[in-house]
Amino acid sequence: MTNVQRRGRRTTVLLTAIAGALVLAACSSSGSGGAGASNSSAPPPSPTASGASEATSTTASLLGMSTTQALAAAYKGTFGTPPASGPKAATGKTVWVISCGQAAYSCSIPAGYAMQAVTTIGWSAHLCDGKLDPSVESTCVQQATAAGANGILLAGIDCSGLVAQLQAAKAAGVLLIDPLGFDCNDPHVGGKAVFSAYFTYSGGESLQTYMTDWGASRATWIIGASHGTAKVIDVTLDGVLTPTYADQGFHEMMAKCSGCQVVDTVHLTLADLGSGAAQQKVATALQANPTATYLDSPFDSAIPAFIAGAVKASGRKNLQIMGDECFSVNLNYIRTGGPESACSALAEDWGEWAAVDALNRLFAGQTQSQLPNTGVGFQLVDKTHNLPASGDYVPPVNFKAAYEKVWGK
Repeated sequence: MTNVQRRGRRTTVLLTAIAGALVLAACSSSGSGGAGASNSSAPPPSPTASGASEATSTTASLLGMSTTQALAAAYKGTFGTPPASGPKAATGKTVWVISCGQAAYSCSIPAGYAMQAVTTIGWSAHLCDGKLDPSVESTCVQQATAAGANGILLAGIDCSGLVAQLQAAKAAGVLLIDPLGFDCNDPHVGGKAVFSAYFTYSGGESLQTYMTDWGASRATWIIGASHGTAKVIDVTLDGVLTPTYADQGFHEMMAKCSGCQVVDTVHLTLADLGSGAAQQKVATALQANPTATYLDSPFDSAIPAFIAGAVKASGRKNLQIMGDECFSVNLNYIRTGGPESACSALAEDWGEWAAVDALNRLFAGQTQSQLPNTGVGFQLVDKTHNLPASGDYVPPVNFKAAYEKVWGK
């Protein structure tokens, strides 16, 4: 494994550890199994026209629009429709869901959604807790392979830290899929693809393009809210692919606003997160840029972890914070007037159900080119747009009913 790969994995683990310390642990499941287990970029190839026709979206990439058009599209949401047809649920399958760490909400939430989908389709579901430790995650993969799993669904885990174990599982005939994880053929990693298949997001986007567009959606809110006059402090995280691609889209969209300015970009590192220097870096940027009116966060849990503290200590009253995934705690910030003003909701539950549907299609003998677009998108949320009265964000499409119909449930 290269140093870049090791650094990316360690950073991901630390991020999820921070997230878990901040927010309630989310969905879980019960049962018995092995240690840590319990019962229960180079863009990927796109589907062929026949595969893509099963799901539709009228929303083009935000980066191809004007800022006004992109803001309207992001408020509307980029969701398409889930597949309307496909193979009935395979029988007798066993799927292991490997969570990067149940103590972290950014791991336990998608893992819980995945377990729900695996159970709904009628398969034997096993949850293995990676415990925020790559060596434990590797053990989970090995246990799944030894137990004769038919499929492994990674929840919050990139390929790069588990290459040997995933390659061994694939060689044993186990299908591997990850709805929000980057494969080893991403250009930032420089390896070979390991996952069994990829699925596409609304409009036929790859994961790389989806993340870039998602970052652009956050910029559209800042541009719109400021009426094209924003002075922005951008906080990003180096060495992790999701914020890397999102930040790329953010800067591309901000560049379209002639009256806006990114006055500072705060580059966080693994050492910053581990030592507590992240808050000091943000505080320094706030002090150096007293005219800044907006701040873009790299991930939602960063706001309670260190961004809110830095802003409060600065005494700034006029700074609006743009958030990220729209987790429940962050939505509550928006409801109560801060410190977060908006976020761009990722429908992670839809993504996990789409991953199970993709596994079912692979079990039925379909190939990568036959996998349909999933329709998975994102949607801007602020005080006056798309904010649920309480609780979690709910996508505007009843994707669960659609998948259940396809599966014959």
